[in-house]
Amino acid sequence: VRAPTDPLRFDDPDRRQALYLDGVNSFAMSYNPQIRVAEAGDLFKQFTVECWVMPERYGVAQTIIDRCSAYEGNAINKDSFAIRSNFRIGMDKDGRVYGMFDNTDSIESGLNQPVSCQRVDGQILPLNQWSHVALTYNGSELCIYVNGGLCDSATTTLIPANGVIN
Repeated sequence: VRAPTDPLRFDDPDRRQALYLDGVNSFAMSYNPQIRVAEAGDLFKQFTVECWVMPERYGVAQTIIDRCSAYEGNAINKDSFAIRSNFRIGMDKDGRVYGMFDNTDSIESGLNQPVSCQRVDGQILPLNQWSHVALTYNGSELCIYVNGGLCDSATTTLIPANGVIN
């Protein structure tokens, strides 16, 4: 049995095995969020996303993991620019975890459910304790799991915004 690691201690040999975000404008970005032209129109229309989360406080809504795409203005998107989430795991200010995705319309991300986005709600995550959160979408059903247990599911015909234009 190993003792827990501390990502804030410089002398902890395992500290680089976890990403610590202090909740104050902190994030990690792994790619350039531009629109990709591709033949793969089904890219990211089915997914499983999972993460370990240890909230230290409630009171502020937080995005835990998000794959978003920037859409320029066109016939579908009437705005000059819109950010849409292919998938998102987040936490409401009361500590309740949720999962969601947007479609490709121009409504602000996360609004106008179930026409512009689909959302499922998990449970309130305990403070200072690790919880495993998974969000799955099989092309017709969005599900959220906490510590292996199904918390919520929703059947939908929406197609997640994937940043691919044909």
